[in-house]
Amino acid sequence: RQMCIRDRHDLSRYFPDGSHIVVESHGPHRGESGTVAKSFPDGAMIIISDVTTKQFSVRSNECRLTQMVTATGTTHRTEEWRLFDLVRLNDSSVCCIVGIHADYVNVLNMSNDSQRIPKTQLREKLQGKRASFDKFQNPISRNVEVQLTGNVSVALSGTTASVEQVFNDMIFVCSKRLSANAGLIAVPSKSVSVLGMKTKLAPQTQLRHLRAIEPKVYPEINREAGAALVRDDTQSWDSQALVDQDLTF
Repeated sequence: RQMCIRDRHDLSRYFPDGSHIVVESHGPHRGESGTVAKSFPDGAMIIISDVTTKQFSVRSNECRLTQMVTATGTTHRTEEWRLFDLVRLNDSSVCCIVGIHADYVNVLNMSNDSQRIPKTQLREKLQGKRASFDKFQNPISRNVEVQLTGNVSVALSGTTASVEQVFNDMIFVCSKRLSANAGLIAVPSKSVSVLGMKTKLAPQTQLRHLRAIEPKVYPEINREAGAALVRDDTQSWDSQALVDQDLTF
């Protein structure tokens, strides 16, 4: 089987996160260099500038790879820490890395508060598979595409984002609509829906709930109650017969 490309414009360059690039296009960022903070499948990229350390967006076909290190001495991919790593700090709080520098990192906590933390305060990287569930009980794991609902923000309602990290009932998602914190935001898992999965709760959920509250029927008790009722009727009939007999005499 062979791949056939009809138009070369269908192809796009790909730069892994952490790559150092320079912009070659004739746009507003021509000549700027920086580190790829996030690369999206459609060719869009979030770049952190070497000079201003601010973020800007650019297309991958407008850039080329360099062999240089960043001018500020920062990197967004090191041997120990990587962008969007889920880490536990010395105070036992859990955060997600949104920027890495020579001596410190920028982290985002579950309340969406960002702060600068010395690397010495990073206790451990949280690894392993973790899963949660969306509003329709679909499983959520890393790298799946989700859609945000109005429970997160009216402005972000309907926004598509990629899940970077999962921790209990909170997830960290990245969207190219966001410019701060490398496009990352923390949201409750129940405030998103997984794309391509079910969008309704199963009706059996309600049926199981109704069955759980139905009163139980015990045939033995009903038979005893019926027998007692027959005995009561017999006793009443015998008493009435005695009364009739007394009246006859």
